[in-house]
Amino acid sequence: MPAETGLHARDLVATVRRAAAAGSDVRERATLEVLDAVACMRLGASHPLVTTVAAAGAWGGTGRHRSFAGEGHPLEQAVRLDALACHVDELDSIEPGAAVLSAALVVPAAWHVAELRGSSGTALLDAVVAGYDVVSLAGQALGGPAAYAHGWWPTSTVGALGAAAAVGLLLDLDDDALAAAFGLAAARTGGLLSDDDLGAGHYLAAADAAVAGLRAAHLAGAGLTASATYLGGPASRAFPTWGDPGPREPGDGVRATTTKPYPCARPLQSVAAALETGAHRVDALAAITVELPAPLLRFVTTDVEVPDATRAAASLAHVVAAVREGRAGDARFFRTASLEGLAPLPTLELRPWADASAGTWGCRLLLRAHDGTEVTVRAEPPTVPPGRLRVKALRVLADAGVAPDVVGPVLDDLGRLDSAPTVSGLRLHRRLAAVRGV
Repeated sequence: MPAETGLHARDLVATVRRAAAAGSDVRERATLEVLDAVACMRLGASHPLVTTVAAAGAWGGTGRHRSFAGEGHPLEQAVRLDALACHVDELDSIEPGAAVLSAALVVPAAWHVAELRGSSGTALLDAVVAGYDVVSLAGQALGGPAAYAHGWWPTSTVGALGAAAAVGLLLDLDDDALAAAFGLAAARTGGLLSDDDLGAGHYLAAADAAVAGLRAAHLAGAGLTASATYLGGPASRAFPTWGDPGPREPGDGVRATTTKPYPCARPLQSVAAALETGAHRVDALAAITVELPAPLLRFVTTDVEVPDATRAAASLAHVVAAVREGRAGDARFFRTASLEGLAPLPTLELRPWADASAGTWGCRLLLRAHDGTEVTVRAEPPTVPPGRLRVKALRVLADAGVAPDVVGPVLDDLGRLDSAPTVSGLRLHRRLAAVRGV
């Protein structure tokens, strides 16, 4: 790839340093990103996949770190569990143009390192902004959603770079060491997107990308080095969608991030919104055809019988059933992974949306009622407005069973994160362990 369109490790270092110039609007939004991610982590900690990984992690030894799924972990396992918990219910943030899950990649790693080092809330927010900027830049360079068609998932392909940026900043790495961290993170670039079964592998790939970024920054701080040009020539040869992401401003990664309101796969969130708010009730429909951009069809199925909660979240059948039952926003509905005992669903079909706009995450629905009436609906995936993120966090933490007298003070403290003398002083993992009646 010509040098002017490649990404040199020094370009990412410059992105980190520029992030400090982001305005107050970005810092306020970054605060809300952390607040939302904490709520997602706490709810996700009880997800069957997370509890299974937590139990299986005993072979890795013990440590002194606490995740929302438990305590006594080595640092990397604590980050892995919280990153996994952040994403597994599909309520976390995404940067659609880059197709990266910024919150799950950056916030858990940054939070644990900030706790470990006694960093201030301001330092944590600086790290989050830098991490979001780097992973957004890299995801857009990879081609964002266009990479799906070639079998690559940007979140796990370049996600380690975002975690490395955040952790490297918290570790006070100089420019040379930070460039080495990006080289070490880029050296493990992969991130395949399955053609059929996403399941545990998909979610673990994102969590392990966060861990890889954490490790890269730590080892760079210990003096290890790596190539600074992985994201130049080698990336352009490996990824046919690789290109120039264009000019960027400090804080663009945070500004471009959107938050999912529904606990289902991102391509089906527009379907949930259209069915939940539309004029046609699901029980009045005989057939629902959903057209999605072809690359997004890799994420979803129409399966009624699914083996676990991750497949339920990717099933159109489970989304339609959740809307009909008035539980479209309830992660616990999808965790049951069963539609047993519910009324039969309309006939369901997924197919490519041939004339979809480039880069869209939206859908086109063809709805046929029992009386033969047909209507076509277009919908874009909704996002939770920043002003409603605290409301969302209240709901998510209530769904997680956190004691009501704990939730308000915790969210208040997170809202004042920029003035917190130390992140460790907030003791979030312990405080949010309190459940109703305990």
